[in-house]
Amino acid sequence: RALAAVALSNSSPAKIFAPIGVPLTPQGLASLYDGLLPNIVKEGPPLALYLGIYEYLKCVLLATDLKATPVVCYLIAGAVGELVGSVLRVPAEAVKSTQQSRADITLPEALSLNFGTKEGRANCVEAWTVAVVRDVPFGAIQIALF
Repeated sequence: RALAAVALSNSSPAKIFAPIGVPLTPQGLASLYDGLLPNIVKEGPPLALYLGIYEYLKCVLLATDLKATPVVCYLIAGAVGELVGSVLRVPAEAVKSTQQSRADITLPEALSLNFGTKEGRANCVEAWTVAVVRDVPFGAIQIALF
């Protein structure tokens, strides 16, 4: 701690923020939050759906014969919640990836490219399949551990 305090006391705030490329001005520090609202809009609804389905299904399963093995109830509820949440998450990820890879594209153009063409829809289905295989087991285990 003492070493960190000495290092900070000998550095100006501008030097501290220089490695991340943020100018030490109110506008520069505020730019750290530029992507916050779009990320909340992208992640909020799928997460709410995931947790809502998990809680509801967990209660339903714990009222059945599976109540003797609550971890199984948590695993099943987490997997189903993640599966349904991915239905909203994957299209939002596709649009985000399109906008990140093409700097000159607007949101309506990214939406049209991903959902208005046969190839775009096929890519979304393929991405959803990969996400389900990757995320559903992880979502089930993650929520069961908590």
